[in-house]
Amino acid sequence: KDERDTWDLPPTDRVSGNYYPVTSRIYIKDIQRNVQFSLFTDRPQGGSSLKSGVVELMLHRRVYKDDDLGLAQVLVDSGADGKGIIYTGQ
Repeated sequence: KDERDTWDLPPTDRVSGNYYPVTSRIYIKDIQRNVQFSLFTDRPQGGSSLKSGVVELMLHRRVYKDDDLGLAQVLVDSGADGKGIIYTGQ
């Protein structure tokens, strides 16, 4: 997190720069204790681990400010009724 091999991640991009597509699974690993936490998803979403030992999934993607990564638009997922999407687990 907050590291790139070829460039410095601006501190203002901490959230958007550390979320990645999660199409089926995400995991975090504690090498010292030799344990791993894996989470398998049933739908694509955004995921991150901004704090050690914590996994975050972005279920309702709402980015009200353009992230300057090319689309030049905000992102607000909504259902057919224009309201936020509600997911229910199985």
